[in-house]
Amino acid sequence: MQKNRRTFVSHPTEKNVLVVVTAWLLSVVLLLCAMTDFFQMPFIVKENIVMLFLIGSSTSVVFEVLLNFYRLRKKKENYVEA
Repeated sequence: MQKNRRTFVSHPTEKNVLVVVTAWLLSVVLLLCAMTDFFQMPFIVKENIVMLFLIGSSTSVVFEVLLNFYRLRKKKENYVEA
């Protein structure tokens, strides 16, 4: 039987959200700079498909963290009010 593990994705704190969003934003900007040679070329070309997949997958993880944070915060607010 597995224990219910609390990770920063499933139970994020405000500090976790701030770190994840900052790291995501910095990595996306750096990847876009690398893909486009500092914005001199278009970023949607066949050579950049792996990096675009990386940006998409990291964006989905960030959205999951944000969604879990807001769900937990809403749950705590409802618990305090009741």
